[in-house]
Amino acid sequence: MRKNRGFTLIEMMIVVAVLTTIIAVVIPSMARARVTADEAAAQANLKAIFGAEVSYNASHKQYATDWNQLTSDPSGGPPFLLDPQWVEGRILSGYIFTGAFSTSSFTITAEPQTPNRTGVRTFTINEAGSITATP
Repeated sequence: MRKNRGFTLIEMMIVVAVLTTIIAVVIPSMARARVTADEAAAQANLKAIFGAEVSYNASHKQYATDWNQLTSDPSGGPPFLLDPQWVEGRILSGYIFTGAFSTSSFTITAEPQTPNRTGVRTFTINEAGSITATP
């Protein structure tokens, strides 16, 4: 007598149903983890920009008035932000960075590039150094 080997159609349907259920549970949590990671990266970038502005203020007795002053020191010293690609509207980790600069103050804002997908909150930092979040 010959013994059939392999899976029946019912067994295959059960495996597909189990895998579909697992995927349906995992994908939303992965999306939330991605949003959380993008928001953490945006806050870290704001802290780096704040540090660059504070360093610029310490050496020039005023805050930088644009991104160029932070990425290439006009007095010939090393740049305060190491990445020369910082420009108005720069997108990093799903966030768009914009700034309002003056010699006595600054405000940097990070907004999600795609709301509810790359982030759910907008972050702002100023010369006081506190990051504020708005939904």
